[in-house]
Amino acid sequence: MSPRTDIRTALQTVIQTLEGISSASVLIGRHRSIPPAKLPAICIYTETEEKQTAAIGHPREIDRQFSAQIEIHLRATTPAEAETGLDAWCEKLETALLADESLGGLTREIIPQSDQYMISEEGERPAAVALCQYLVVYDC
Repeated sequence: MSPRTDIRTALQTVIQTLEGISSASVLIGRHRSIPPAKLPAICIYTETEEKQTAAIGHPREIDRQFSAQIEIHLRATTPAEAETGLDAWCEKLETALLADESLGGLTREIIPQSDQYMISEEGERPAAVALCQYLVVYDC
């Protein structure tokens, strides 16, 4: 497996230990449609990877970092409840990920970057998504 795949799997394992979520609801990859019965759900995927030569020579050392996107999906009865729920989940997520920033030696560090909330009031109950972005620095 590639280091990025190993890191995504390690993130999934950490998140599956969080109280209040079924391990079957922690998914790797982008998922556009999540059935209400699976909520809350968390999706983990990667976006941009940056590479920089750290040392010239053979073998060449390359510093690597990528953006890990972690989406938290939930339903609530009101928009205020949705926002409060997202706050609680983002805090739980950050605490869990920063407890072992190396993910058992797979990474050098995990740096929280941003949390973005999206709340839709369409339908019977508000749907809420938090997009939590983390910078993952690792060696390969």
